[in-house]
Amino acid sequence: MGRLLDILNVFFLTRFTRTPLRFFGLLGAGLFSLGFAIDLVAVLEKVFFATGLSDRAVLLLGVLLMVLGVQTLSLGLIGEIIIFTHARHVRDYRIAEVIRNPPRPDLAPVPQAPGLDDTGMGGALQAS
Repeated sequence: MGRLLDILNVFFLTRFTRTPLRFFGLLGAGLFSLGFAIDLVAVLEKVFFATGLSDRAVLLLGVLLMVLGVQTLSLGLIGEIIIFTHARHVRDYRIAEVIRNPPRPDLAPVPQAPGLDDTGMGGALQAS
């Protein structure tokens, strides 16, 4: 679950940092539309089928979704205003060219100095 949230976080930061209204506006409009459709169905059932609204919570669910949609849309609008006022002079940087490291050349073996072994101590630690 943690990796999924990390991926969603990176997706959100790369796509909607400069335009938060696109994300929150779409989400808010969807929530508002869902709430409106639920309330429309409840009202149509009340008018045409004489179904009571007081014994069901569907009307409150629709109103709650519509209010949540307006709040989400407002959050996107506030984010857009903040981006417009504070990040006006921030430039987008694009990568023009990717330079890969060339493969390392094979190194020549280092010649041994006379009188030194591979420890570099000149055989001082040799067992007798």
